[in-house]
Amino acid sequence: ARMVRLTVDLILRSAAFINPLKEREIDLRGNKISFIENLGATQDQYDTIDLSDNEISKIENFPLLERLQTIYLSNNRVTKIEEGLQNNLPNLHTLILPNNRLEDPAQIASLSQFKKLTTLSLIGNPITLRPNYRLTVIHKLPNLKFLDFQKVKIKEKREARAMFGSVAAASAAGPKTFSIDDTTMSSSSSSSSSSSSSQAPRKLTPAQEAELMDLLKKAQTPEEIDEITKRYASQLPQ
Repeated sequence: ARMVRLTVDLILRSAAFINPLKEREIDLRGNKISFIENLGATQDQYDTIDLSDNEISKIENFPLLERLQTIYLSNNRVTKIEEGLQNNLPNLHTLILPNNRLEDPAQIASLSQFKKLTTLSLIGNPITLRPNYRLTVIHKLPNLKFLDFQKVKIKEKREARAMFGSVAAASAAGPKTFSIDDTTMSSSSSSSSSSSSSQAPRKLTPAQEAELMDLLKKAQTPEEIDEITKRYASQLPQ
């Protein structure tokens, strides 16, 4: 397969529109792009950039884009998120990353630097299969309001604090706290399993999650993704 570069010409030729959220969006989906470059050519005119259905392995190389608030990166090959990226994307609040290759909490540690990041989706990444995945991410990213299209509950924040200690204590202990090892994650899974049954009603069922993934894969336009995302978020208890 031929590698396609994200050239200035491709950016200037790509569809741009006002999406259902009344945001200005550029559609860079499905171009076989393998790395991010030349986004300065957008001249910071977009609230949303859709890079779904490409072959991107690293979230990197963003110039200063103060207007950008939402990035769609579903169905790529992402394994790495560049350190320091928050300085160039100061207003990013939504990062949609289903069906990528993130496996370890250490790979998303740099997201804690995005102070405005409130919505994150990691559905379909290997990391979601780890014990206490949800509590681990909530602990690392204390500003999150929605994780995998489910509202982050106060109870979950409390459980994450009980399991991993306070964020302040973690940061005082230094960066090594970001790679929580398997023993920490699995040994505490037994203690939290008793309370997990009471959380069940507010989660997507496995069937719903499978249906959501299926719809996201088939979605052809950013509007469809927005609509699907909103529809599933609205099904969750508030």
